[in-house]
Amino acid sequence: MPLLTVDNLTTSFRTDQGVVRAVERVSFEVPERTTVGVVGESGCGKSVTALSIMRLVPSPPGFIEHGSISFNGRNLLALSESEMCDLRGDEIAMIFQEPMTSLNPVYNAGSQIAEAIRIHKRAPTRKAAWARAVEMLRLVGMPAPEENARAYPHELSGGQRQRVMIAMALACEPKLLVADEPTTALDVTIQAQILELLRSQQERLGMSVLLITHDLGLVAEHAEFVIVMYAGQVVEQGPVAQVLPKPRHPYTRGLLASLPGRGLAPRMRLPTIEGIVPDLRSPPAGCRFADRCPMVLPMCTESAPELVKIDDHRKSRCLRWQEMSP
Repeated sequence: MPLLTVDNLTTSFRTDQGVVRAVERVSFEVPERTTVGVVGESGCGKSVTALSIMRLVPSPPGFIEHGSISFNGRNLLALSESEMCDLRGDEIAMIFQEPMTSLNPVYNAGSQIAEAIRIHKRAPTRKAAWARAVEMLRLVGMPAPEENARAYPHELSGGQRQRVMIAMALACEPKLLVADEPTTALDVTIQAQILELLRSQQERLGMSVLLITHDLGLVAEHAEFVIVMYAGQVVEQGPVAQVLPKPRHPYTRGLLASLPGRGLAPRMRLPTIEGIVPDLRSPPAGCRFADRCPMVLPMCTESAPELVKIDDHRKSRCLRWQEMSP
């Protein structure tokens, strides 16, 4: 039984030029105790998908046009805002992409963690909630947790702010953690520490993780399933062990080819995907990747391909997937 099921989700934004579908007909599942990676370049719809799951799409101008989001057997789109507030931060938590803009600058770190603990009644008193907040900071590897609990966001480093966000997200021991670019703008050493921290807490709590990133290397190392998005649509999905060694969509192949490898010669330029993402205010009639695809066919520009089932676990939105090899 999947913990989270997203079915045919379309999230749109009203603009002066008309309605823009930032996420269109997206479907996937997150099984229990599993990490699912969502990957793609900036603007492909990853973060909007995450915000849709959390019911945090800014409205106006955004709105969920149609589809369903089922969590633990409950339709999230049918819940009232009060019911969603009870669920959000408790059973479903999110690590936002940029902690400096997500944390409240006028409250110290400990107060912000303790607030979530008190709201969801995970501590009987304010003193107990503060003690729990300090303990969470210690658990996520924050140096001098008692002291840094009294620090304000601007007084903390990028890695420390990210640890505060993780402590806040894990304070109520959620069943699902949505991690939106949890290591963006962090140096490599801190990235490794944060990802190892998430892995250890996932094992401790038995939670599922939806890992949103632009880095296929992170997905390869930390996820069991991968969803590749492009221009608001899922173009390929399946188990990491099958998709990454043998991708069945040209976009996935392009992303993998752009990764630096050990065999790269000195001063050799990395391969790139030529062109730019199409304007979603007026998307092309055919495949959205056609203008950038090295394997394009005339029919690719005429009609939009569907996300077709390759086998029991994999899907691809490409007319030529059968011809691809690693």
